[in-house]
Amino acid sequence: MQHRKSRTLAAVIEEWSKPRPKTEAEKAFFAWLNDYPHNSRQAVFCWLWDNHTELSEMLVKWQPGWRMIAAIMEEDGVLGAKGAPPTANAVRRVWKRVCKEIEARGGGG
Repeated sequence: MQHRKSRTLAAVIEEWSKPRPKTEAEKAFFAWLNDYPHNSRQAVFCWLWDNHTELSEMLVKWQPGWRMIAAIMEEDGVLGAKGAPPTANAVRRVWKRVCKEIEARGGGG
């Protein structure tokens, strides 16, 4: 699985209160991601997988809630079911599957 670390997530962790605009490279990457031949549930799973370590730390340290995580994913261009931004409940459910899979693989993501 190719890893795609979320620059937006890193920016939120680094400077919680400051929104960070996307660079041209990020815009191009997420345009490509939206055209990538996979279904939307895989996109949510892959984003959570790729950002598991940082997100785990963020959840413990700041307890941001699933709406905030879904908003960060939306900012990164991740689409959920039917091409819409992922919902908080969907992200929470997929997060549980990601954590279970990472645990089954020995904790490395």
